[in-house]
Amino acid sequence: MVLRRNGVAKELARSSASVLIFLAFAAAFAPKAASLVRAQSADTSTSTIQAQIDDSTAHINQLNAEISQLQTQLDATTKQKQTLQSAVQALNLNIQKITKSITLTQAQIAQKDSQISSLTGNITVTAGKIGAS
Repeated sequence: MVLRRNGVAKELARSSASVLIFLAFAAAFAPKAASLVRAQSADTSTSTIQAQIDDSTAHINQLNAEISQLQTQLDATTKQKQTLQSAVQALNLNIQKITKSITLTQAQIAQKDSQISSLTGNITVTAGKIGAS
C-alpha cells in the first residue's frame, strides 16, 4: 500500500513539475509576444506578418496540446487518488470486521470453556454418586 501511495506521490510530483514547466514556458513566451508585436509595426511586409501569425498559431496549438496532455495526466492522477482512498477505506473496514470476528471468537471460546467447566463439575458429581452407590 505504501508503494502505491509513493507511486501516486511520484505521479503528483511529475504532474506538478509538468505544470511548472508549462508555466515557465508561458512566462518565457509573454515577452516574445510583445517583441512580435513591436516587430510587426517595424516590418510591414505582408509575408513577414503572415509568417509571424503562422508561427504564433503553431505555437498556440502546441501550447493547447500540452495543456490537454497535462489535464489528462491530472485526471488520471485524481482517479488514482480516489481509487487509493477507496482501497484504504475498504482495508480499514476489513480490519474492523476482522477485529470484531476475533472478539466474537474469543467470547465463544470463553462460553465453551464455561460450558466445559459446568459439564466437568456435573461429571464429577455424577461419578461421585455412582462411586457412593
